[in-house]
Amino acid sequence: MAGYKSAWGIEVGSYAVKAIRLERIGEEVQIVDFAYVPHKKPLSTPDLDVDEMVRLTLGQLMSQKSIEGERVVMSIEGRSSFSRFAKLPPVEAKKIPDIVKFEAVQQIPFPIEEVEWDSKTFLSEDSPETEVGIFAIRRDELERRLALWAEHGLNPDIVTVGPVALFNAVHYDLQADPTAGPMVTLDIGTSASDLVVADGEQCWIRTFPIGGSDFTEAIAESFKLSYSKAERLKRDSATSKYAKQIMQAMRPVFGDLLQDVQRSLSHYENQHRGAQLNTVLGVGSTFKIPGLRKFLGQQLQVGVGRLDEFRRIRVEGRMAADFASHTVNMATAYGLALQGVGLAEIEVNLNPAHAIRDQMWTRKTKWFVAAAGVAVAASGLLFVRPIIDQAAFASGQADAANELRSVVNQGKKHKSKLDELSRSNNLGFTATNLERLLDDREIWPHLMHDAVSSVASAGAQPALLSSDLEKIKEIPVGSRRLAMLEDLKGNYSVDGKDRFIDVEMQVAFSNSDVRGFLNDTVANWLRGNAEREGVPYVIVVDSIDINPRDLQKVTVSESGEAKRESPRDNTGSAGRNRGGTGFGSMGGSGGGGGQQPGRRKPPTGEKINTNAGPPGGGFGTQGGEGFNNADGTFGDDGNGRDGFGRSGFNRRNDGKGEAEPDMVNVDTEAPIPGEPSMYAPGDTFHIGRVTFRVKLINPGDAAKGGA
Repeated sequence: MAGYKSAWGIEVGSYAVKAIRLERIGEEVQIVDFAYVPHKKPLSTPDLDVDEMVRLTLGQLMSQKSIEGERVVMSIEGRSSFSRFAKLPPVEAKKIPDIVKFEAVQQIPFPIEEVEWDSKTFLSEDSPETEVGIFAIRRDELERRLALWAEHGLNPDIVTVGPVALFNAVHYDLQADPTAGPMVTLDIGTSASDLVVADGEQCWIRTFPIGGSDFTEAIAESFKLSYSKAERLKRDSATSKYAKQIMQAMRPVFGDLLQDVQRSLSHYENQHRGAQLNTVLGVGSTFKIPGLRKFLGQQLQVGVGRLDEFRRIRVEGRMAADFASHTVNMATAYGLALQGVGLAEIEVNLNPAHAIRDQMWTRKTKWFVAAAGVAVAASGLLFVRPIIDQAAFASGQADAANELRSVVNQGKKHKSKLDELSRSNNLGFTATNLERLLDDREIWPHLMHDAVSSVASAGAQPALLSSDLEKIKEIPVGSRRLAMLEDLKGNYSVDGKDRFIDVEMQVAFSNSDVRGFLNDTVANWLRGNAEREGVPYVIVVDSIDINPRDLQKVTVSESGEAKRESPRDNTGSAGRNRGGTGFGSMGGSGGGGGQQPGRRKPPTGEKINTNAGPPGGGFGTQGGEGFNNADGTFGDDGNGRDGFGRSGFNRRNDGKGEAEPDMVNVDTEAPIPGEPSMYAPGDTFHIGRVTFRVKLINPGDAAKGGA
């Protein structure tokens, strides 16, 4: 591959097509041409014919640049491909390929014959472990892309995964110092985001479905605009007179993005003990949103920069200013072109064998014609006529081959559409899935039991479980061994033939041993009870994590407000929900109010409610759905609105003259003594997030170790 002196790297993104042409000079490269061609509408626009929009944009690119006949490297975005990393057992070097193939079959969630896949083995001098990266894409999806690109004469020599190209760009441009620590690159695309960790020659990738379109949709929903108008408003948010309102509309998406980034960083640090992730580099147009870098930096407590220039390549002359304005979007195309000229650290090629073979024959044809020309010059007039005839015949064959290839690509495209229609009309799978909704009904009762048992393992002092407030207050806040379950949720996932549930618990406690308490109680119980007879799953021991980055500290002020002091006080996946800070005061597992850690903070301070209902409830706070008492009765939300519990059923006198049914305020007419507070002004408590994974046991299978 080092023999190629130039190559185009082309990324077909959801917002634009980006291309860079590099020329190699020794171990250095220089940019000789580039292009940034935006789509007329982003590919995430609702009801858009995506393929037709890509055709139009590629047509513009090919009309602007002379790419045909050049070496071309193209990418598949992370959300449409598959990347997985696994540690290999210690084996002889000659057996590694067999082990890698076995891992590929286990890791790729599709039949191996239905995908194109490649791998990269990572070896470290500091560790005897061998890690492998496996990259794949469904064959029908790849063939559809190739057919679409071929309509404009783009037949790439190499097809790789977008996040891999991003790693190659960062590794080449920013990782010249082998002693530098891990570099986290966050590429926020239009429809999804790629988080890439580059640690020397080691690579780790995670893709999650949050992108620029989520910010656009939040603006569209908040301002009641069309998608295209919301997109323009987002792009101009830095200079808009409505900047504050725009930022407020996007705030819930900020929280969703932050949670996925936090989860990714915590997972990497758990898998790579001792790794320190202190720097995040932002890539993509979304990082032009004002305040995003500052928000992520404060919440993650790391330095967040933006890739505004490359170190090892320069653009001179009239192209310099234009390229500088697009640098933040060009990293993937840069990495693609690097692989084209042989300077990529990870050389993954998902191009099908038949496509590579066609490319080789196309290039050899040129050499055959050149050889025929030499023969003509050396053979004399006697042989001129036969050779000319032969060259003409070869030229006709080449034209016929090109036409045949075009017809074949069109046929593959139509077959792909037919397969897609067939799958969408296959009711058998739908019926089977509906039937399987009844499966695993016993899972959640067991999970609930385990969650409650794990927090109960803290061994709360008996006084804390009583209703005697004086006895409770005799126990110093920092010495209390009471843990309370505030929230429990889980997400199903499938990995090959195995099924999992990723469980998340939110636990409130006031013990002064902030990190050790959760680890020695809740996490220790989960580890010690990973496998049990009669339980339909095993707990994956290595997945148990107390997520120290996510710990939140809450201080009770003199006015009774519960103020969060952690920088991560109000973000998370449930950022669009509002409510009060739930915190049960009595009982082994605690009670709960509305807002759990990670949800959006109310517009005012969180004030502890001293009339929140009978013992066993929790303190409530102001919330958008009405202020809820623990017993389900309705109460005032602080804004003159009444609501029945969580239902949000309320009455409001808004001054518009519209008469609404007059309801009796039970709190006023028949007040119920409220729950006394466990905490005095100045006391602090903590809210932590414990996560773990359970592997479901299929019927008839024996429980296998907690792995």
